[in-house]
Amino acid sequence: MSFNQIKFVPNEKHQAFVSDFLNPACTKKKYIMGMSRDGYALDVCQLVEIDGFVDDFSSIGSYAGKPIFTSEQISKDSMILVCSTVRTVTANNALKARGFENVLDYPSFFLHANHAKLRLRIFDHFAKEFETNRDQFEWVCNLLCDTKSKAIFNTLVEYRITADIDLMADYSYIPNEQYFPDFLELDEEVFMDIGGYDGQTSLELIKRCANYAAIYLFEPSESNLVKAKNNLSAFSNIHFINRGLSDKPAELKFNSNEGSASRISASGDVTIYVDALDNLVTEKTTFLKMDIEGAESLAIEGARRHILNDHPKMAIAVYHKPDDFWKIPKQILSIRDDYDLHLRHYTEGTDETVMYFIPHKSER
Repeated sequence: MSFNQIKFVPNEKHQAFVSDFLNPACTKKKYIMGMSRDGYALDVCQLVEIDGFVDDFSSIGSYAGKPIFTSEQISKDSMILVCSTVRTVTANNALKARGFENVLDYPSFFLHANHAKLRLRIFDHFAKEFETNRDQFEWVCNLLCDTKSKAIFNTLVEYRITADIDLMADYSYIPNEQYFPDFLELDEEVFMDIGGYDGQTSLELIKRCANYAAIYLFEPSESNLVKAKNNLSAFSNIHFINRGLSDKPAELKFNSNEGSASRISASGDVTIYVDALDNLVTEKTTFLKMDIEGAESLAIEGARRHILNDHPKMAIAVYHKPDDFWKIPKQILSIRDDYDLHLRHYTEGTDETVMYFIPHKSER
């Protein structure tokens, strides 16, 4: 599909679902599947009184003051809103296979509702961003080096505008493969795990590169850093740095209660310290991974010297902001332009899109 042909077209069946779900006078049973880390389910609960949550695997009996049921415990004519952002397709298909017909995914719900009190990362402003900077999106798409990257790019642009769940049918939730695509060559890496969380990404690096030279794991949350140290206790040459990365030293508020999605926030519950990679590490870097919930651009600026002098391969998350698709590559290529660009996506929904910057072969 041409970029010029992409637009959101309301679906009558989906619009009817939204109208009924948000209507307090509607007597149908209403449930939410997916106790989303992003709080989308809780946003919906502020607008409508639901009957409970659906989860076939939960070990708890309630969430947000509402009971949790298995899918076998509720009536097949119930309305179910799927708020999962990583297994969206699997959840929809599983419910429909069990006989539920009145099911809708949250991205489609969000676009059809068009309600000021609902949010959805990227979808909130993507259509406007795309329309305003269409030439920048086309520029990046043309830079991508392989057919698969271009196909993923086109699919994600269309999905972010239309919320057509069928576009994500061929995608899977594959977190263990994230940051390590088949085209990535690994050997004696000095790895920067920026946004190290509990150390799982570093463990995946070690599985694939047993002869790594060093790992630097950056995590601003002290509790997460303890988990990372425990998970990586059997390995050597790992430097655990209790800092977030930015473009300069600073103290910032941090929301520590969102697991791997914890992020800098003015309303954060703890104070963290951030600094530039160029200030914290002097060793030559060969592989830089970065997933820090929207702070990537600042951290890239703070790694300018390493990028310029070391020419590392890079895996950068580009799913936190509507303009990440084009602003992040433009920023990196302004530092040095001798990179091949690739794109991969690791969920069935909105999250976990990674752009890879691979040094030109002649320069490796």
